[in-house]
Amino acid sequence: MSGGGPAPTAEHEAGDRPDHEDVGAEEAQQPAQVGEMEAGVAGQADDPGSEASGVYYVIPYEYSSADQYRKYVDAYVIPQVKGWMKEGVLNRYSLYLNRYPVGDPWDSLFIYEYRDRESFGKREETIAKVRNDLKNDSVWKHWSDIKATIRSESENTIMEEVTPRPSAPHPEPKGSH
Repeated sequence: MSGGGPAPTAEHEAGDRPDHEDVGAEEAQQPAQVGEMEAGVAGQADDPGSEASGVYYVIPYEYSSADQYRKYVDAYVIPQVKGWMKEGVLNRYSLYLNRYPVGDPWDSLFIYEYRDRESFGKREETIAKVRNDLKNDSVWKHWSDIKATIRSESENTIMEEVTPRPSAPHPEPKGSH
């Protein structure tokens, strides 16, 4: 880990983990550093036709049971996100699960990249449309009905990528050759 946090122990550097609910073998293949938290990528998707530099919406969550939370993500969250991508408002999304015991500062972190400000402005409308389309799916509906008992949402963050524009070439003054 980087920054001002505690130095990794020899046990940590060797890859051994303290007793906790692990994120699973598939997720462990894609480690990521987020601030000073070590996380595993639990899900992500890209729209191959999209270009980078959109509006990012970051949502941290806490949960009490990793197994139940994974089931919730698979049955409730992923169908919605696929619908948002199908509607054309998302470029990509990533879901990170904290590798260490549940608690502060977050257990899971969703990062949604909207195509642009206009697409982000359609967020609520798109959520309502996709949820309306999913409401007849009994599995999705079950998880929708109990989601408040599974996770709690922390303060959200909205970011926009700021990329410097390439500078235009300056014409040479006359007679400088």
